[in-house]
Amino acid sequence: MKRKLFISLLLIAAVLCSLTSCVDGKQARADTEAFFALLSAGDYAAAGEYLHPASPYYNLPQYVSYLTQTEGLTLTNGITVVRYYGISSAAYTTEYDGSAYKMEMVVRIGNIQADAEVVVVENDRGYGIYEFEFDR
Repeated sequence: MKRKLFISLLLIAAVLCSLTSCVDGKQARADTEAFFALLSAGDYAAAGEYLHPASPYYNLPQYVSYLTQTEGLTLTNGITVVRYYGISSAAYTTEYDGSAYKMEMVVRIGNIQADAEVVVVENDRGYGIYEFEFDR
């Protein structure tokens, strides 16, 4: 009897895991670095392909201009991830109505070191970088 219960619980857990979509951390980091490279190159159309369909940053040229004016960051000087210092993952979060992978990192933009935060989301509306911020 205990064995049947154990096998039943194991099957239920396996089904739940397969139904719950999680953002792959390696893929999220690779996408973020590719996104940063395209921002550095000024190729906002290609960079936009990495954004989640519901991302509020749909107007990349405007946001990049805002960062230059308010933070003094010129992204075309290059964006390099120095180190990751905070990573969190959620199989489901109501904030994004899906799974999320949040990365906090130190980046170098030209010769300026800054903090960055990137959230990659996967939900019914799609997959991609939902939000990103740079702070000096």
